[in-house]
Amino acid sequence: MKKICLIFLLFLFASQLFADEDEKLKLAVMEFEDRSGTLSEKTLSDATEYIRSAFVASNKFIVIAKERQEKVMIAEMKKESYKLCNDKNCQIPLGQALSADTILRTSINSLGGVYVITAELIDLAKEATVVGAKQNFDGSEASLVSALDKIVEQIAAAHAASVEAAATTQENQAVKSENFEEKENAEKIKAEEEQRKRAEERQRAAEEKQKFKDELNHAGRKTRIAVATTTLVAGVAAGVVSGISFYSMNEWKKKRDNYYQQYLDSDTAHEDDFRRQVNRADKKRKTFTIIGGVTAGVGAALITTGIVLYSIKFKGEKEVQQKYNLSFGANPADGTLQFALNW
Repeated sequence: MKKICLIFLLFLFASQLFADEDEKLKLAVMEFEDRSGTLSEKTLSDATEYIRSAFVASNKFIVIAKERQEKVMIAEMKKESYKLCNDKNCQIPLGQALSADTILRTSINSLGGVYVITAELIDLAKEATVVGAKQNFDGSEASLVSALDKIVEQIAAAHAASVEAAATTQENQAVKSENFEEKENAEKIKAEEEQRKRAEERQRAAEEKQKFKDELNHAGRKTRIAVATTTLVAGVAAGVVSGISFYSMNEWKKKRDNYYQQYLDSDTAHEDDFRRQVNRADKKRKTFTIIGGVTAGVGAALITTGIVLYSIKFKGEKEVQQKYNLSFGANPADGTLQFALNW
């Protein structure tokens, strides 16, 4: 059992170690560039190896070995020696050929007897400096070593801070995303609940309305409306007949007057023929006058009856209206009748 636990712990340690290695940046340390022109090639080479070893010891980066850089330099950059590659335009392609994430460029300047070491960590994906450091030294090797230690310490600390800040930002974004998803889900659930409630209300209103209609029709409204409609139609038909009758009456009146005028204008007309035609036309006029008057009266009575039937309510209908708290009236916009059930 102890062996199993030990193996499990070793597995977890190895997994964490590899995970940490995956998160580290691959760093290529480039040869120092001596802009002061006062340092020997051996001093520059030793300084490059010293700072490479210091970054390896910091455990903050995966540092690419010098031998690999030399092989890639010869194979990819077509140069006889990687030492010749100390220009930025050369070092960035070299770092990309090495599959590095970043490169460290270091230069030494001299101004007024004071030496200055400037180091910059360049992100190859962005081709931009992400971390920089600067230290002064007096030109001696001991002072150079001290300055290099401080350079490594500054860059490692700044890089660790940027990694921590990025992790914090990522964590905050994850929290925001989670909160946004929770809020979105809550709003979605709320919208679905409101939609369900509206659907239930519509369903309930439809059921109540249908129940109201059924009870109202059972109370006699359907019969009353049918009778009222039939009465109105009959009244309109009587009105049409009345109109036709009065029109015919007027036409026969014109014929009677025309017969009389023809008799007056004719020298050969017989009085008996004249009287017969005039009397016939006058009888037609009187007949249509009577028909028109009667049908007009009947039509008016039928229309009035229909309107009354539409307006009044049977006792059963009134009870249904009171039960459902019915509002009934006219729409002022178009004059149509409306009713509403007040829940």
